[in-house]
Amino acid sequence: MKRVSLNRESSGLKDDIRVYLRLLKLLNQYNRGWLVILLGAFLDGALPFVAIWLSAMLLDALYAGRPAAEMMAWALAGAGLSLAMASLRHFATRQKNIMWWGMQHRMAEPLMRKTMEMDYGLTESARVRALRARQDEYRKKERDVFERFLEQLELFLTACVRLIFSLVTVWPFFAGQLWGGRNGQTDGRGTGLFTLLAAAALIGSLLLNHWSVRQQGKKRRAIHNEHEDENRLNDYMMDEVVLSTEAGKDIRIFHQQKMMESYGNQMNRNWRRMTLQYAANDVRHFGLQGMLSSCVGGIVYLYVAFCAWAGSISIGNVVRYAGAVQQCIQAMTDMLASGNQMHYDRRQVDEYLEYLDLKNEMKKGTIPVEKRRDGRFLVEFRNVSFRYPESDRYAIRNLNVKLEIGERMALVGRNG
Repeated sequence: MKRVSLNRESSGLKDDIRVYLRLLKLLNQYNRGWLVILLGAFLDGALPFVAIWLSAMLLDALYAGRPAAEMMAWALAGAGLSLAMASLRHFATRQKNIMWWGMQHRMAEPLMRKTMEMDYGLTESARVRALRARQDEYRKKERDVFERFLEQLELFLTACVRLIFSLVTVWPFFAGQLWGGRNGQTDGRGTGLFTLLAAAALIGSLLLNHWSVRQQGKKRRAIHNEHEDENRLNDYMMDEVVLSTEAGKDIRIFHQQKMMESYGNQMNRNWRRMTLQYAANDVRHFGLQGMLSSCVGGIVYLYVAFCAWAGSISIGNVVRYAGAVQQCIQAMTDMLASGNQMHYDRRQVDEYLEYLDLKNEMKKGTIPVEKRRDGRFLVEFRNVSFRYPESDRYAIRNLNVKLEIGERMALVGRNG
């Protein structure tokens, strides 16, 4: 039996963006409820900065000797804002869950419509059958194309919002330290050199983190591809044989218990090997990313503390800038991870879009049907020829016939 391969080569960022925009267009057409994800991403990205800014303001007010009533007012305002954002986030989550429950059915509509409009010749194509079966498999066994895309898109947008808030918070500080140090405006203690060193350490850590995220994603994809066919066979055996009552009868009648036990042990060994591969890859890279995050966090706190000692920032700004830089690092890590995952999921997306882009090859008439009051319609065939596939001999050649609607005619070959 000939195997139909569905693997495709990875494409670049430009093609990724083009495909993602097309997915969003399909979502707008069939399931506009996905827009609530934008609200949730904004709230998730902005919420941590309420606590960061509020803590910084309260510390500055405390060291400045502001009245307790004023600090209490700021605290109540911050708590009220956090409560409002959390309530709105709860509403967005509820609406997202409602949208999520019906998304598989809504987004299957383009596939069903395409199948109903498809020529018979395409429905018998091995490639087309493989594409359709793969989409059914995604819906039944995993998350479908749009669920995976929206899940990663939400993480990506949340990271983007968090990154923007982080840069807005911390950029004036770094710019002031860098240019102030160059101009000698740092109370004689010169933090400009320390700023350059901290920035270099931060950039180096981010580049190393980016490399780790990409390598982790590539390795996970390689492990998935290695075990994909094996897992598909195991899933079929579990559903159709191991958990099937009818198959159980056949197993007992033909005494296949030992064979099934041996196959089950083999499945367990394969799953264990795959799980250990995933675990080893994740432990290696998550450990490196965690170490980098801790090191960068220590550098940031040390640098901000040095700036506070130099008198260039207040105590409250220590909390503000250190927290913002930590959020920035986490945002860039999440953004890289979700972006890479969306790129690796392109194969599923390409299969979905390829199915929608299939072109019918049969010619369709363009002459409108004549409207008759008597209801008598005539169908005429001119110069109709037919031969079987891979045959040079015509079974029908230049046939001309006229039929009234409702009239019947049989074409009988030489062999009856």
